[in-house]
Amino acid sequence: MTRKSALIRRLLFSVAMFVIVLGTAELAARFLGTAAIELASSPLPLAEEGAPNLLGNPYLLWEMSPGLRQEMEIDVHINRYGLRGTEWELDKPEGIRRVMAVGDSSVYGFGVHDDQVFTAFLDQALGDKVQVLNSAVPGYSTYQIINLLEIRSLAFQPDLLIVASLWSDNNFDSFVDSDMLAAYSSFRNRSSRGVKERLKASSLFTVLDYKLRVVRKFPEERRVGWMVGRGEKIGKRRVPINEYARNLETMAELAHGVGCELLFVILPNSEDMLSTYEQGAAWDPYREVMADSARRHGAPLLDMPELFRASRRAQDELFLDEMHPTALGHRMIADAIHQRLVADGWMSGVPLERDPVPSAIPTWTDPFSEGEHSAPDQPAPDPSTLAAQPKPEEAPRVSIAGQVVAPDFPQSPIQLDIITQAGSTHRILGTHRLPTPGPFELQVEGTPTSVAFIIYVDENGDGPGPGDTRIDLTSSPIPVPEAGELTDVVLDLSQGSAVRTFAADEQPPAGGTGPAPDAIPREATSEKGS
Repeated sequence: MTRKSALIRRLLFSVAMFVIVLGTAELAARFLGTAAIELASSPLPLAEEGAPNLLGNPYLLWEMSPGLRQEMEIDVHINRYGLRGTEWELDKPEGIRRVMAVGDSSVYGFGVHDDQVFTAFLDQALGDKVQVLNSAVPGYSTYQIINLLEIRSLAFQPDLLIVASLWSDNNFDSFVDSDMLAAYSSFRNRSSRGVKERLKASSLFTVLDYKLRVVRKFPEERRVGWMVGRGEKIGKRRVPINEYARNLETMAELAHGVGCELLFVILPNSEDMLSTYEQGAAWDPYREVMADSARRHGAPLLDMPELFRASRRAQDELFLDEMHPTALGHRMIADAIHQRLVADGWMSGVPLERDPVPSAIPTWTDPFSEGEHSAPDQPAPDPSTLAAQPKPEEAPRVSIAGQVVAPDFPQSPIQLDIITQAGSTHRILGTHRLPTPGPFELQVEGTPTSVAFIIYVDENGDGPGPGDTRIDLTSSPIPVPEAGELTDVVLDLSQGSAVRTFAADEQPPAGGTGPAPDAIPREATSEKGS
């Protein structure tokens, strides 16, 4: 045998062994990695009995759990796709066009009934040949919206995408989205998307990609759903302005890729209603970015702040708080969109996007990028002028402080659902996350006369779910003092009790007969709740 022949045989043997090993690994991944393969595709959210509305998801940070929920004593229906409203079918009926709105809680309709969100008003106004879907989720940035579109929402085959995403992107929060979010697609440029799609057919690639990229990007301590934003503010935007501009462009590419047009909506807030409001605001640069995106694509742009000001309505008629519209505010948004669609001929099949100005995305400068303050080149506002400006009244809050005691449980993350009861109905006032049992301090909105707790021992750190210990303490509500400060609460998981302790010189609330569980002296041992 010649030297060349021996070399060829060794090479062929090596190739054969590589194919065998690769094939074995592929089969092993297919049969042993089914859980990772399913999670990599981001399946529909599970309906969790008693769990919080927002559950952790590595591609979305959080998503809504299906079911009937209560927010501010208002029933909210979340469908099986984790979206608010009707149980839409994925397949679009023949002869029907679909409009889809994306954004955060102002688009989702926080604080108003299902039929009072602007998407519901618009659905009614456009008639039975058009379906309007609400794909907004509280707190969502453009990064989350893009992933939700790719994972789920574009499967509804929308013909028009209403883009109203701004508040979460421009917000100064405790995290930056790009640092925390596992992008749904690891390849963003068009030339390599085909490679990604072909590789996704491999179970081995899917498992490795999920384990090495997604899970590493979304580590255990961050698998806490909505609670990712409850830390100390870091003075940075969740989505820096130039990333926001690129994300709007990505949304446009995704929409156009499925034959969908765009309509942009600049949402208002209560400060837009102030006649003396002339200082530059932290959100103004982001509004300019949205206006530029609309111009470049020739898409309609609705300036709702101007429309709200022109209505001469009072702030409390149009806003529930700083930025969430009332039912009247939502109706005005719906009417403006409806009038624009009719005026531009969309109802008759005329394209909405006209006279685009193709150009590169500008590089934007954000004068507020170091924190939420006035731009450096602007004079400081006159304090007397600011004092004269009406400010939205802050919602009442209750402060709650205490500790979670769990000697018989692992040192795992603990989640508290704070509940108030009206008859037999429980309403979640808020959710609080602890890395381990120990002291806690939180605030919830409202004026409850008493609060109770549901505790989740989240051993895997991925948000409450099947298999996690759930301790229901709602049978032991604790009265809230008139001052709105509830202190010295002890939640003893081993005893199943929720009590408030008092010092010897402190008087417990009046009422009732005998010593109530919330009136046990500090030195006494907690009683087990019923």
